[in-house]
Amino acid sequence: MNIPIVFACDNNYALPTAVAITSMIANKEAGTCYDIWILTNALSDVHAQRLASLACPGVTVTIKAVPDRHCDIPGHGHVTTTALYRLALPELFPEHDAVLYLDGDIVVLSDLTPLLAIDLGRHYAAAVQQIVILDLPPYPFHAHGKAFFSGVLLLNLRRMREENMYPRLIESVIRNNIGANDQLALNQNFKQDIVWMDLAYNFCNSYDMLCTDREAARHFGITPGEWRRVRKNPVILHYIDAKPWLVRHCLRSNVWRRYYRQSPYRDVAPPYRPSPKAFFIWLLDIFLPGFLRPFLRRLYVRFVR
Repeated sequence: MNIPIVFACDNNYALPTAVAITSMIANKEAGTCYDIWILTNALSDVHAQRLASLACPGVTVTIKAVPDRHCDIPGHGHVTTTALYRLALPELFPEHDAVLYLDGDIVVLSDLTPLLAIDLGRHYAAAVQQIVILDLPPYPFHAHGKAFFSGVLLLNLRRMREENMYPRLIESVIRNNIGANDQLALNQNFKQDIVWMDLAYNFCNSYDMLCTDREAARHFGITPGEWRRVRKNPVILHYIDAKPWLVRHCLRSNVWRRYYRQSPYRDVAPPYRPSPKAFFIWLLDIFLPGFLRPFLRRLYVRFVR
């Protein structure tokens, strides 16, 4: 049985989710099969039809309605974001022991068979370690401990069900007063009991400006050469800051547009809006010498953040 690949989206995320799936199909090997599920409780028929049209030989696409009870958090009203859906995956897929959850703000640039074949054992998940500005100078390295981004997760649903994890995750969301932001809740409850995946499986476009090769290598405990390999050939490229369907010029937006032009939404103009910050960062990435980037980050942390 194929491991299901799960996205969650509403009308606002239908276009980027379609582009993400388009990139998966474009870059899979001929013998690879994907079972793709799209979780939603707020998707129009028009968007559902466009997403379903991505099905092709070797790829199934199923739209799955999520019960409203998975969107209600006591004290937070009715949360419309789809971020909480990944917390409910053990209940939504009782027939599966594992699923791969992917955010819609990605492009997949290689076949995912090696990722899907990862042996989770008794670990809660397989994920990629994160790096944020607080992990870099002028702050000490690993100031906040080892953590992961929640946009690419191979989840051990069997263990999560055995330990009744879903109520605990929702409890963490409420306790921390973080609304629909699930990432902290997952990190708190999984407690680093995970398989750390190759960095190429969740390369964030912000890394192009965030750190130098040497800083990134030191943070992740690899060589600068290995980091350059990841930067050059990511398997999953994650747009965690400016979104390329909202901002015309942002880091690696040209890669996203390549698959947008192949997607079922190629006849729909992205709702671009001005973003001087994203445009400035895009220009800096092109023209700023690498050795000046740590200095620029220090100025940002001191005077802006």
